[in-house]
Amino acid sequence: NNASLMVPLGIGYIKTHAVHHLADQVDIKLFKSPEKLLSAAAAQEPDVIGFTNYGWNQHLNLTIGKYLRSQFPDALIVAGGPNIDPDPTLRLNFLNLHDYLDFTIVDSGEEPFTNLLIWWRDYKGNTSQLPQNILWKENGKLRQTTDLKQLKQIDNIPSPYLSGHLDEFLDDGMVPLLETNRGCPFKCTFCAWGMASKDVVRRFPLETSLGEIEYIGRKSKARHWIIADANFGILKRDVDIAQSIRAVKDQYGTPQTCDIWLAKNTTDRNLQIAAILGDMAIPVMAIQSMSPIVLEKIKRDNIRSTTYIEYQKKFHDQGNKTYSDLIVPLPGETLESHIDGLKQMFEFGVDIIVSHSM
Repeated sequence: NNASLMVPLGIGYIKTHAVHHLADQVDIKLFKSPEKLLSAAAAQEPDVIGFTNYGWNQHLNLTIGKYLRSQFPDALIVAGGPNIDPDPTLRLNFLNLHDYLDFTIVDSGEEPFTNLLIWWRDYKGNTSQLPQNILWKENGKLRQTTDLKQLKQIDNIPSPYLSGHLDEFLDDGMVPLLETNRGCPFKCTFCAWGMASKDVVRRFPLETSLGEIEYIGRKSKARHWIIADANFGILKRDVDIAQSIRAVKDQYGTPQTCDIWLAKNTTDRNLQIAAILGDMAIPVMAIQSMSPIVLEKIKRDNIRSTTYIEYQKKFHDQGNKTYSDLIVPLPGETLESHIDGLKQMFEFGVDIIVSHSM
Protein backbone atom coordinates (compact mmCIF):
# COMPACT_ATOMS: atom_id res chain seq x y z
CA ASN A 1 0.00 0.00 0.00
CA ASN A 2 1.84 3.11 -1.25
CA ALA A 3 -0.30 5.39 0.91
CA SER A 4 1.60 4.11 3.96
CA LEU A 5 5.04 4.64 2.40
CA MET A 6 6.98 7.90 2.55
CA VAL A 7 8.50 9.72 -0.40
CA PRO A 8 12.28 8.98 -0.37
CA LEU A 9 13.26 12.60 0.19
CA GLY A 10 16.85 11.85 1.24
CA ILE A 11 17.89 10.17 -2.00
CA GLY A 12 15.90 12.80 -3.86
CA TYR A 13 18.28 15.44 -2.50
CA ILE A 14 21.28 13.26 -3.42
CA LYS A 15 20.13 12.89 -7.03
CA THR A 16 19.12 16.53 -7.45
CA HIS A 17 22.49 17.81 -6.24
CA ALA A 18 24.40 15.42 -8.52
CA VAL A 19 22.28 16.19 -11.58
CA HIS A 20 22.52 19.93 -10.91
CA HIS A 21 26.34 19.80 -10.90
CA LEU A 22 27.04 16.98 -13.37
CA ALA A 23 24.05 17.30 -15.73
CA ASP A 24 24.03 14.66 -18.46
CA GLN A 25 27.24 13.09 -17.15
CA VAL A 26 25.05 11.06 -14.76
CA ASP A 27 21.92 8.96 -15.14
CA ILE A 28 20.57 8.33 -11.64
CA LYS A 29 17.53 6.21 -10.83
CA LEU A 30 15.83 6.22 -7.42
CA PHE A 31 14.32 3.14 -5.79
CA LYS A 32 12.01 2.62 -2.87
CA SER A 33 11.32 -1.03 -3.77
CA PRO A 34 14.14 -3.62 -3.40
CA GLU A 35 12.54 -5.68 -6.16
CA LYS A 36 12.63 -2.77 -8.60
CA LEU A 37 16.28 -2.08 -7.71
CA LEU A 38 17.31 -5.67 -8.37
CA SER A 39 15.34 -5.80 -11.59
CA ALA A 40 16.89 -2.57 -12.89
CA ALA A 41 20.42 -3.74 -11.97
CA ALA A 42 19.86 -7.00 -13.83
CA ALA A 43 18.65 -5.14 -16.91
CA GLN A 44 21.50 -2.60 -16.99
CA GLU A 45 24.78 -3.05 -15.13
CA PRO A 46 25.26 -0.12 -12.71
CA ASP A 47 28.52 1.79 -12.37
CA VAL A 48 27.59 3.14 -8.92
CA ILE A 49 25.15 1.80 -6.30
CA GLY A 50 24.10 3.89 -3.31
CA PHE A 51 22.24 2.89 -0.15
CA THR A 52 20.63 5.08 2.49
CA ASN A 53 21.46 3.50 5.81
CA TYR A 54 19.11 3.64 8.79
CA GLY A 55 18.57 1.47 11.82
CA TRP A 56 15.39 0.00 10.34
CA ASN A 57 16.85 -0.96 6.94
CA GLN A 58 20.47 -1.93 7.54
CA HIS A 59 19.74 -5.68 7.50
CA LEU A 60 17.96 -5.28 4.17
CA ASN A 61 20.93 -3.29 2.88
CA LEU A 62 23.28 -5.99 4.12
CA THR A 63 21.47 -8.74 2.23
CA ILE A 64 21.01 -6.81 -1.01
CA GLY A 65 24.42 -5.16 -0.83
CA LYS A 66 26.28 -8.46 -0.55
CA TYR A 67 24.26 -9.87 -3.45
CA LEU A 68 24.92 -6.85 -5.68
CA ARG A 69 28.61 -6.93 -4.82
CA SER A 70 28.76 -10.55 -5.93
CA GLN A 71 27.05 -9.64 -9.22
CA PHE A 72 28.92 -6.38 -9.90
CA PRO A 73 32.40 -6.65 -8.37
CA ASP A 74 33.71 -3.55 -10.18
CA ALA A 75 30.88 -1.20 -9.20
CA LEU A 76 31.38 1.61 -6.71
CA ILE A 77 29.06 0.84 -3.78
CA VAL A 78 28.52 3.51 -1.15
CA ALA A 79 26.16 4.09 1.78
CA GLY A 80 25.18 7.18 3.70
CA GLY A 81 22.82 8.24 6.45
CA PRO A 82 22.65 9.05 10.16
CA ASN A 83 23.02 5.47 11.43
CA ILE A 84 26.81 5.75 11.74
CA ASP A 85 28.11 6.06 15.30
CA PRO A 86 30.90 8.65 15.80
CA ASP A 87 32.96 6.17 17.83
CA PRO A 88 35.88 4.93 15.63
CA THR A 89 35.63 1.36 16.91
CA LEU A 90 31.93 1.17 16.09
CA ARG A 91 32.53 2.72 12.68
CA LEU A 92 35.11 0.04 11.92
CA ASN A 93 32.69 -2.62 13.16
CA PHE A 94 30.09 -1.25 10.76
CA LEU A 95 32.50 -1.37 7.81
CA ASN A 96 33.56 -4.90 8.75
CA LEU A 97 29.93 -6.02 8.78
CA HIS A 98 28.98 -4.15 5.61
CA ASP A 99 32.04 -5.34 3.72
CA TYR A 100 30.32 -4.91 0.35
CA LEU A 101 30.78 -1.14 0.70
CA ASP A 102 33.67 0.79 -0.80
CA PHE A 103 32.89 3.94 1.17
CA THR A 104 30.45 5.37 3.69
CA ILE A 105 29.40 9.02 3.72
CA VAL A 106 28.67 10.65 7.08
CA ASP A 107 26.49 13.67 7.89
CA SER A 108 24.96 15.64 4.98
CA GLY A 109 25.70 13.60 1.88
CA GLU A 110 24.72 15.68 -1.15
CA GLU A 111 28.02 17.45 -1.82
CA PRO A 112 30.25 14.51 -0.75
CA PHE A 113 28.33 12.08 -2.99
CA THR A 114 28.61 14.36 -6.01
CA ASN A 115 32.31 14.84 -5.32
CA LEU A 116 32.72 11.09 -4.88
CA LEU A 117 31.28 10.56 -8.38
CA ILE A 118 33.83 13.05 -9.71
CA TRP A 119 36.58 11.21 -7.79
CA TRP A 120 35.43 7.89 -9.26
CA ARG A 121 35.63 9.39 -12.74
CA ASP A 122 38.94 11.25 -12.39
CA TYR A 123 40.94 9.83 -9.47
CA LYS A 124 39.71 6.27 -8.91
CA GLY A 125 42.16 4.41 -6.65
CA ASN A 126 43.87 7.56 -5.33
CA THR A 127 42.50 7.90 -1.80
CA SER A 128 44.46 11.12 -1.23
CA GLN A 129 41.95 12.84 -3.56
CA LEU A 130 38.81 11.65 -1.80
CA PRO A 131 36.26 14.33 -0.84
CA GLN A 132 35.26 15.26 2.71
CA ASN A 133 32.89 13.24 4.94
CA ILE A 134 34.13 9.85 3.68
CA LEU A 135 34.86 6.70 5.71
CA TRP A 136 36.51 3.53 4.42
CA LYS A 137 38.61 0.60 5.56
CA GLU A 138 42.18 0.08 4.43
CA ASN A 139 44.40 -2.79 5.58
CA GLY A 140 41.95 -3.51 8.37
CA LYS A 141 42.07 0.04 9.75
CA LEU A 142 39.54 2.86 9.69
CA ARG A 143 40.35 5.73 7.37
CA GLN A 144 38.41 8.97 7.02
CA THR A 145 38.62 12.37 5.40
CA THR A 146 37.99 15.70 7.11
CA ASP A 147 34.52 17.02 7.92
CA LEU A 148 32.68 19.31 5.55
CA LYS A 149 31.83 22.66 7.14
CA GLN A 150 28.10 23.14 7.70
CA LEU A 151 26.65 26.49 6.64
CA LYS A 152 23.51 27.97 8.19
CA GLN A 153 21.95 28.81 4.82
CA ILE A 154 21.51 25.84 2.49
CA ASP A 155 21.76 27.44 -0.93
CA ASN A 156 23.70 24.73 -2.80
CA ILE A 157 21.05 21.98 -2.82
CA PRO A 158 18.18 22.43 -5.30
CA SER A 159 14.72 21.15 -4.43
CA PRO A 160 14.10 17.53 -5.53
CA TYR A 161 10.38 18.32 -5.69
CA LEU A 162 10.67 21.41 -7.86
CA SER A 163 13.22 19.58 -10.03
CA GLY A 164 10.63 16.86 -10.70
CA HIS A 165 12.84 14.04 -9.40
CA LEU A 166 10.24 12.84 -6.89
CA ASP A 167 7.19 13.01 -9.16
CA GLU A 168 6.97 9.23 -9.59
CA PHE A 169 6.61 8.78 -5.84
CA LEU A 170 4.02 11.55 -5.52
CA ASP A 171 2.11 10.00 -8.43
CA ASP A 172 2.20 6.65 -6.60
CA GLY A 173 0.40 8.28 -3.65
CA MET A 174 3.27 8.16 -1.14
CA VAL A 175 3.32 10.41 1.92
CA PRO A 176 5.17 13.67 1.13
CA LEU A 177 8.08 14.57 3.40
CA LEU A 178 9.25 18.18 3.63
CA GLU A 179 12.47 19.47 5.14
CA THR A 180 12.49 23.23 5.62
CA ASN A 181 15.55 23.22 7.86
CA ARG A 182 18.13 20.72 9.03
CA GLY A 183 19.75 20.03 12.34
CA CYS A 184 19.08 20.56 16.01
CA PRO A 185 20.77 22.82 18.57
CA PHE A 186 20.29 20.27 21.37
CA LYS A 187 22.66 17.45 22.28
CA CYS A 188 20.44 14.65 23.61
CA THR A 189 22.70 11.62 23.73
CA PHE A 190 20.07 9.18 22.38
CA CYS A 191 19.53 11.24 19.23
CA ALA A 192 21.67 11.57 16.08
CA TRP A 193 20.03 14.81 14.93
CA GLY A 194 22.26 17.27 16.77
CA MET A 195 25.35 15.09 16.27
CA ALA A 196 24.97 14.92 12.48
CA SER A 197 24.30 18.65 12.14
CA LYS A 198 27.10 19.68 14.52
CA ASP A 199 24.43 21.50 16.58
CA VAL A 200 23.71 23.92 13.73
CA VAL A 201 20.19 24.61 12.46
CA ARG A 202 20.58 24.99 8.69
CA ARG A 203 17.86 26.65 6.62
CA PHE A 204 16.62 26.03 3.12
CA PRO A 205 15.51 29.28 1.43
CA LEU A 206 11.98 30.17 2.50
CA GLU A 207 10.87 30.66 -1.09
CA THR A 208 12.01 27.09 -1.84
CA SER A 209 9.97 25.64 1.03
CA LEU A 210 6.88 27.64 0.07
CA GLY A 211 7.30 26.58 -3.55
CA GLU A 212 7.55 22.92 -2.53
CA ILE A 213 4.35 23.15 -0.50
CA GLU A 214 2.43 24.59 -3.45
CA TYR A 215 3.97 22.07 -5.87
CA ILE A 216 3.12 19.07 -3.70
CA GLY A 217 -0.35 20.46 -3.10
CA ARG A 218 -1.00 20.48 -6.85
CA LYS A 219 0.68 17.14 -7.60
CA SER A 220 -0.28 14.93 -4.67
CA LYS A 221 -3.58 13.61 -3.37
CA ALA A 222 -1.95 12.16 -0.25
CA ARG A 223 -4.11 12.71 2.81
CA HIS A 224 -1.11 12.95 5.13
CA TRP A 225 2.10 15.02 5.04
CA ILE A 226 5.14 15.02 7.34
CA ILE A 227 7.31 18.05 8.16
CA ALA A 228 10.67 16.43 8.95
CA ASP A 229 12.12 19.34 10.96
CA ALA A 230 13.47 18.53 14.41
CA ASN A 231 12.03 21.69 15.98
CA PHE A 232 9.24 23.19 13.90
CA GLY A 233 8.52 26.62 15.29
CA ILE A 234 12.11 27.34 16.30
CA LEU A 235 12.28 29.93 13.49
CA LYS A 236 9.91 32.88 13.04
CA ARG A 237 9.38 31.96 9.40
CA ASP A 238 7.81 28.64 10.43
CA VAL A 239 4.56 30.57 10.93
CA ASP A 240 4.66 31.46 7.21
CA ILE A 241 5.25 27.80 6.35
CA ALA A 242 2.29 26.72 8.48
CA GLN A 243 0.09 29.33 6.77
CA SER A 244 1.20 28.01 3.38
CA ILE A 245 0.27 24.43 4.33
CA ARG A 246 -3.13 25.64 5.55
CA ALA A 247 -3.66 27.56 2.29
CA VAL A 248 -2.92 24.40 0.28
CA LYS A 249 -5.38 22.43 2.40
CA ASP A 250 -8.04 25.10 1.90
CA GLN A 251 -7.48 25.18 -1.88
CA TYR A 252 -6.99 21.49 -2.71
CA GLY A 253 -8.58 19.65 0.23
CA THR A 254 -5.35 17.91 1.19
CA PRO A 255 -3.41 17.26 3.31
CA GLN A 256 -6.01 16.38 5.88
CA THR A 257 -3.35 15.74 8.52
CA CYS A 258 0.23 16.92 8.93
CA ASP A 259 2.84 15.66 11.40
CA ILE A 260 4.99 18.32 13.08
CA TRP A 261 7.47 18.13 15.95
CA LEU A 262 7.39 21.41 17.80
CA ALA A 263 10.45 23.21 19.11
CA LYS A 264 11.63 21.64 22.35
CA ASN A 265 11.33 24.87 24.31
CA THR A 266 7.63 25.55 23.80
CA THR A 267 6.84 29.16 22.90
CA ASP A 268 3.81 31.23 21.97
CA ARG A 269 4.88 30.72 18.35
CA ASN A 270 4.00 27.04 18.71
CA LEU A 271 0.52 28.00 19.87
CA GLN A 272 0.18 30.24 16.81
CA ILE A 273 1.27 27.40 14.50
CA ALA A 274 -1.14 24.98 16.16
CA ALA A 275 -3.98 27.48 15.75
CA ILE A 276 -3.16 27.92 12.04
CA LEU A 277 -3.08 24.18 11.32
CA GLY A 278 -6.03 23.44 13.58
CA ASP A 279 -7.24 19.85 13.40
CA MET A 280 -4.66 19.08 10.69
CA ALA A 281 -1.95 18.65 13.33
CA ILE A 282 -1.58 17.38 16.88
CA PRO A 283 1.14 19.41 18.61
CA VAL A 284 3.98 17.15 19.80
CA MET A 285 5.69 18.29 23.00
CA ALA A 286 8.29 15.59 23.57
CA ILE A 287 9.34 14.61 27.10
CA GLN A 288 11.35 11.33 26.80
CA SER A 289 11.56 10.94 30.58
CA MET A 290 10.39 12.68 33.74
CA SER A 291 13.22 11.28 35.86
CA PRO A 292 15.88 13.86 36.86
CA ILE A 293 18.46 11.05 36.99
CA VAL A 294 17.69 10.00 33.41
CA LEU A 295 17.62 13.57 32.09
CA GLU A 296 21.06 14.22 33.55
CA LYS A 297 22.46 11.05 31.97
CA ILE A 298 21.05 11.83 28.51
CA LYS A 299 22.00 15.53 28.71
CA ARG A 300 18.46 16.75 28.21
CA ASP A 301 16.42 19.45 29.94
CA ASN A 302 12.63 19.35 29.91
CA ILE A 303 10.59 22.49 30.28
CA ARG A 304 9.23 23.12 33.78
CA SER A 305 6.13 21.12 34.71
CA THR A 306 4.19 24.29 35.45
CA THR A 307 5.01 25.64 31.99
CA TYR A 308 4.12 22.30 30.38
CA ILE A 309 0.72 22.29 32.12
CA GLU A 310 0.14 25.93 31.14
CA TYR A 311 0.74 25.18 27.45
CA GLN A 312 -1.38 22.03 27.61
CA LYS A 313 -4.28 24.21 28.73
CA LYS A 314 -3.61 26.79 26.02
CA PHE A 315 -3.55 24.13 23.31
CA HIS A 316 -6.80 22.65 24.64
CA ASP A 317 -8.44 26.09 24.89
CA GLN A 318 -7.86 26.71 21.18
CA GLY A 319 -9.22 23.26 20.27
CA ASN A 320 -6.00 21.27 19.78
CA LYS A 321 -5.37 17.77 21.06
CA THR A 322 -1.86 17.18 22.42
CA TYR A 323 0.73 14.45 22.08
CA SER A 324 3.83 13.50 24.03
CA ASP A 325 6.19 10.57 24.19
CA LEU A 326 8.44 8.71 26.56
CA ILE A 327 11.44 6.56 25.60
CA VAL A 328 12.24 3.33 27.43
CA PRO A 329 14.65 2.14 28.58
CA LEU A 330 16.92 5.18 28.75
CA PRO A 331 19.99 5.08 31.04
CA GLY A 332 18.92 5.25 34.68
CA GLU A 333 15.24 4.61 33.97
CA THR A 334 13.47 2.04 36.15
CA LEU A 335 10.03 0.50 35.92
CA GLU A 336 8.94 2.66 38.83
CA SER A 337 10.30 5.92 37.38
CA HIS A 338 8.76 5.16 33.99
CA ILE A 339 5.34 4.51 35.56
CA ASP A 340 5.70 7.72 37.56
CA GLY A 341 6.39 9.57 34.31
CA LEU A 342 3.26 8.10 32.70
CA LYS A 343 1.19 9.15 35.72
CA GLN A 344 2.50 12.70 35.43
CA MET A 345 1.57 12.78 31.72
CA PHE A 346 -1.97 11.73 32.69
CA GLU A 347 -2.08 14.46 35.33
CA PHE A 348 -0.83 17.05 32.82
CA GLY A 349 -3.81 16.24 30.59
CA VAL A 350 -1.84 14.97 27.57
CA ASP A 351 -4.32 13.43 25.10
CA ILE A 352 -1.97 10.97 23.36
CA ILE A 353 0.98 9.36 25.15
CA VAL A 354 3.33 7.02 23.28
CA SER A 355 6.12 4.94 24.81
CA HIS A 356 8.95 4.34 22.33
CA SER A 357 11.25 1.39 23.00
CA MET A 358 14.96 1.83 22.31
